[in-house]
Amino acid sequence: MLCAGPIRAADPESAQVKAAIKKGVEYLASNQKSAKGDGRHILSALAMAKGGADKKHPVIVAALKAIDERTAGGTYKPERDELYTAGLELMLLEAAGEARTNQEKMKPILAYILGQQQPYGGWYYPRLAAKNPGSYFGDTSITQYCVLGLWTAERAGLDIDTGIWNGVAKWQVATKRKGGTFAYHPSRSGGGEVKDTMTAAGACNLLLCARYLHGSSAMDAARSEAEARDRAERDRKNALLSKYAALDRRVDPAEAAKEKAAGDVVSLNALTGTADGSIGSLARGMRFDKGPHRNYMMYTVERLGALSGRRMFGDRDWYEEGSELLLKTQAKDGSWNQEGTKEVSTAFSVMFLARATAKALGDTSMYGGGLLKGGRGLPDDFTKARFDGEDITYDRPTGDLADLLTQLENPQAADVPAAREAVLETVRLGDREALIGQTARLRRLVDDPRPEVRQVVAWALARGGGAQDVEAIFKMLAEDPDAGVVQEAHNALCVLSRLPRGPGIPLAMPRAEEASLDQLEKRDLPYTYITNKRLRVLPGGPFEGLPAGLDEGERIKAFQDWRAVATAAWAAWQDAVRPYDQRDLIPAPKRP
Repeated sequence: MLCAGPIRAADPESAQVKAAIKKGVEYLASNQKSAKGDGRHILSALAMAKGGADKKHPVIVAALKAIDERTAGGTYKPERDELYTAGLELMLLEAAGEARTNQEKMKPILAYILGQQQPYGGWYYPRLAAKNPGSYFGDTSITQYCVLGLWTAERAGLDIDTGIWNGVAKWQVATKRKGGTFAYHPSRSGGGEVKDTMTAAGACNLLLCARYLHGSSAMDAARSEAEARDRAERDRKNALLSKYAALDRRVDPAEAAKEKAAGDVVSLNALTGTADGSIGSLARGMRFDKGPHRNYMMYTVERLGALSGRRMFGDRDWYEEGSELLLKTQAKDGSWNQEGTKEVSTAFSVMFLARATAKALGDTSMYGGGLLKGGRGLPDDFTKARFDGEDITYDRPTGDLADLLTQLENPQAADVPAAREAVLETVRLGDREALIGQTARLRRLVDDPRPEVRQVVAWALARGGGAQDVEAIFKMLAEDPDAGVVQEAHNALCVLSRLPRGPGIPLAMPRAEEASLDQLEKRDLPYTYITNKRLRVLPGGPFEGLPAGLDEGERIKAFQDWRAVATAAWAAWQDAVRPYDQRDLIPAPKRP
């Protein structure tokens, strides 16, 4: 029998981290010190929602009621913290509000934020900006919460003019300081006090601008590169995806037209390159244990890690550093106190530990069903299973990985599910590099007649294969007749690409795939999947968002529609990240 090893405290799903989040949420729930509906109350409610609290909790309900009162009549009435609170309110509506009414409540808040954008592109304290127009050149901290509000509103389906995003982008690039750093209150002459908190905030703003100015497909490619670099840093022996190192990116014609219409749009390289410089600066000098506003800093870094797709800043695992510090410094009552007030410190700490932005992006547990879900991995003979009150266990084949693969290769194998489960656990608990030498054997099993074997092949290739295996997995996605195998192939590509929600759906597709996309858009899917009234996020599996009780013909049609769109989306991703001279849509330039 194989036994699971201890879970690292740095894992958001570890027992230690979950317990710390729970205690933090309980503290916020029972120690509400702020005035009803003020900025700190909204922040606490948001942290509680992100930390897993019931959306009907009185603290959250009271915060939502305050938003209702401030937006009554379609006109927004800002409270003391003005733009900070407005951005947080939009985020809270997304996290805990009612999807069917969120848009109408968001509209007056969004209008207020847009109305306060300054001519230079950033934001400042509204009353000071109105009293002394032209005297200031923006506040990086306020701007980041305004940009977070814009991001939330656009994901909810509200249209925001490209010029708004471009204005932010121009200002943020213009305020960059030496080494990719940013100041709290930049000046037109290049002055202002540089802070690591503001460096992280500025980088977040740049990446969000890049997402909306250049489209999700380009950002997916950039995040894929960052994730690949992360993996190489954590394990220099693993050269996964090196063949697909993107030195240049294909420009989507529709996105190019969008840029042209908007005028002088800040380039993707300027945005992501400046953000890369910021991350490099943070890798060299950020501290979670010293200086003011450390919990604010942690939450900002969590957003930057999620938006950039990086768990590593240089050779530093920012989540490991932050979570270990928070686990050591949490008080017995569940609070933290590095911001001057326990309420604010605890809220930021909970959102860091809970990976709040990653959840908004869908980067946690978004791989659909997959192996070991819904009863998969259990023995065919249930008399061999044992239930200990919590888990189902049974005796599995043992041996090294090569021996276990031999059992899978045997068409006469008596207990394929048990052998498959043994392979999965051997890889999960052991050295994943052991898979690297076995990928040729795995590829020979791509056409195995047993779907349960093909599923484990896709799973294993994602964790031990290389760029040459992408084609094999893509073939399974596009051609395999078994829905379970297709699901696992999709999951495998998510792992290889480091895109847990899958690639962005292309803006333009062949007519047949467009018809399939139309069918997907009729499904009951979360509103966060929609941007500008169009489906942008691929459903996690062939049957997500469908009602129960479909007949076989309806299920086959649904499967075919999902596969058509998934295949087109993954094909576009492949083309965007493969080396320039291997792309399908643009010929390689002639070299002298």
